[in-house]
Amino acid sequence: MKSFPVVQVSGVTWEFFDDVSVIDSEPFAVLVFAWDPSGIVLANISNRGWCIPSGRIEVGESPIEAAVREAREEAQIEVSDLQPFGCYRLTSDTSVRWSICYRAKVAGFHPFLPNEESCGRCNCSYDQLPGIYYLWNDLIASVFAESRFPI
Repeated sequence: MKSFPVVQVSGVTWEFFDDVSVIDSEPFAVLVFAWDPSGIVLANISNRGWCIPSGRIEVGESPIEAAVREAREEAQIEVSDLQPFGCYRLTSDTSVRWSICYRAKVAGFHPFLPNEESCGRCNCSYDQLPGIYYLWNDLIASVFAESRFPI
């Protein structure tokens, strides 16, 4: 396994592992790094800002089903070729939560209509991310680099 930076955000320790087999409890959320030839798709989420589609796994839903749903709900895109490439462990004083990260290809764009999930969508290059992404730090930069694959 590679080594990634560890960060503290609002009292929570964020760690990334490039092997999902380290997950030792049910994951609570998914993140979708959706790439197309023009860059990565971001959604403008209320109270957060520009970020990748992500969210909680619903009861009875598999992580990959959650990833497809979140991409559709937040960025209004269809994704294909989803591949888990790692996971976050978020540790606070009271809990340990896991999130699975998927890289994906954008299979199609729906016309964007603002809704309760998201008020915007954009494509940006990897180089533009530090100036756009709502929470940018060494860990997030490393995870984005890990998420890329040839389209």
